[in-house]
Amino acid sequence: MFVSSEYAAYLDDSGHPDDQDVVLVAGWVGKVEQWLLWEHGWTKVLSDFDIKSGVFHMTDFESAPTSRDPSNEYRHLSQHEREIFHNRLINHIHTRAEYHFATMVPIRDYREVNDIYYFEEWLGKPYSFAAVGVVQKLQAWKNRYASNDPLVTFFEDGTKHKGDLMQVFKNFKFDDPIFRKKKDVVPLQAADMLAWECFHAFNTGDVRPQFNKLLDATPGRNGHGIFSTDRLIQATQETTPPVPRRDPNRKVGFYYTSTPKVVRLRQITDGPRDDQIRGKDRAHPSIRSSEFVK
Repeated sequence: MFVSSEYAAYLDDSGHPDDQDVVLVAGWVGKVEQWLLWEHGWTKVLSDFDIKSGVFHMTDFESAPTSRDPSNEYRHLSQHEREIFHNRLINHIHTRAEYHFATMVPIRDYREVNDIYYFEEWLGKPYSFAAVGVVQKLQAWKNRYASNDPLVTFFEDGTKHKGDLMQVFKNFKFDDPIFRKKKDVVPLQAADMLAWECFHAFNTGDVRPQFNKLLDATPGRNGHGIFSTDRLIQATQETTPPVPRRDPNRKVGFYYTSTPKVVRLRQITDGPRDDQIRGKDRAHPSIRSSEFVK
């Protein structure tokens, strides 16, 4: 007798198009029954190390050794305790998650292409496009490994361009995204860890040993990608019809075929900055280019 299994994916984002070099979406997929077991074990680790909120935030964890903020929940941990705590969380991900995903959109590359094509209006802002990239990879994984099983996808709530993501998903005919807070949906905290490591690796060009261990938790060689300039231009030609080039003499609004119709005008108007990191600058073995560059 065939028994169907339900899967769930949990995705978090990092970076901001206004003042940072990359925007990305990253996360994990696994069986719902495994995530339920995972949640119990994850919260126990937090409790064992006296993280009273019961919510893991990678940014706070990493800043704790030098933080003067009394509300930082990780300041009491010694270096040895930090290592044990971090390793227990990573090992716990190993036991339950099945695959990892990450899509990065370098802002310099995005602005460069957005100056030439109606990219933002047709394919979305950097966050939306990164989310689309992850969901497409997630769908390809599902078609190959779990084609008969239902899949629900959760996004961390609170991102600035959440509304843009919802509109872009309608245009791509994806299911409506489900937004939740980390405190309410615990597996989003594992996505937070992965998103932080991806963001750090892009900005510094260095993959930490902890990140390598995290990546080794599950397969994901084809689940990562950096949308550098060439890949973004390629994306403009893969739509039907292709994304047109900008005409500097006129402003064009793109309408989604939705009810009611929603006009999309360009909002990211600044061009690329020379001081920002290019996607091709991260095509280097030190950041595992076989996994990070598409």
